[in-house]
Amino acid sequence: MAYKFVFSLLALLLFTACTDIPRDNPLDPKNSAGFTESVVLVEAFVNTADNIPVPYNNWALQGLAAAQIAYPQEALFVEYHRDLEGYDDSLNTAMTSNRFKSLHQKYADFHTTVPMGVPDIYVNGAGTRISGASDVVTVNEQVSAGISSFVSERNYFKIEAEPEWVGDTQFVLHCTIAMLGNRSSSQKKIRIIFLRDSAVAEDVDLNEPLPNLSAGGVVHQDFGPFTLREQTKQLIVSVVSDDDLIVFQSVKKELQ
Repeated sequence: MAYKFVFSLLALLLFTACTDIPRDNPLDPKNSAGFTESVVLVEAFVNTADNIPVPYNNWALQGLAAAQIAYPQEALFVEYHRDLEGYDDSLNTAMTSNRFKSLHQKYADFHTTVPMGVPDIYVNGAGTRISGASDVVTVNEQVSAGISSFVSERNYFKIEAEPEWVGDTQFVLHCTIAMLGNRSSSQKKIRIIFLRDSAVAEDVDLNEPLPNLSAGGVVHQDFGPFTLREQTKQLIVSVVSDDDLIVFQSVKKELQ
C-alpha cells in the first residue's frame, strides 16, 4: 500500500482535467463552501437457506429490492449472507461468513436492547437499524425513510476509484479521496466490499487505513493487488469511522 498527499486542484475530476476548476464549484476542495451529494450504503445481514421455516429474510430482500428501485442513484445495497447453526447459506464460504459476522457483531453491539439476528439491515452504519421483517411493505418503508434522511444531507467526502489490471486476474485499486468544504478528517478508514452482482457480497476488506485529511486536502492511495474471482462483478469503496460504526460516503465501481 502506498499513499501521498496532494494539495493542488483535483486532477481526478476528469470533466475539468484540462481547465481550472471555478472557485464556486462545490466539488473543488479549495472551495470552503464545497460539498457533494451523499451516496448511502445499505447493508443487510441475511440468511437464505432453503430450510428456514418462515421467509423473514426473503421479505427483507424484497423490501430492499423495492427501495433500490426508488433510490437507483442515491443508495448502494449490500447483502451479507451469513451462516447460522443448522442453516447454511450457499452464497458465502465459512471464511467470508465469519468476516460478515464480525462486522455484524460490531453493528449489533451498538444497540443494547436488540440482539444480533437475521434479517438485520443498517443504513450508513450502525446508527440506523431495521431489525427483522414483518412484511415486504414495512421493510421498504423503513429502509426508504433511512435513506431519505441521509440523502438530504450535504456530504464532504469525494471518492474516485479506478482498478488497474495486472495481468488477467489481478488488479490494484487506485483511490483518491478529497475533503470538501472547510472540513478536516481524522480517524477514518476505507472499507472495500466485493460484490457478486448488484448486491450479494462476495467478500469484504475492513482494515484499510486512511490518512488524516486537512480542509481542502486530497489523498491518493493504492490498495491490493486483489485477485479477481470469476463471480466478482463490482466493488464498493466506503469511507468509514475507524471503529466501523459510521459510513460517511460510498462509491461503486464495475469490474467486469
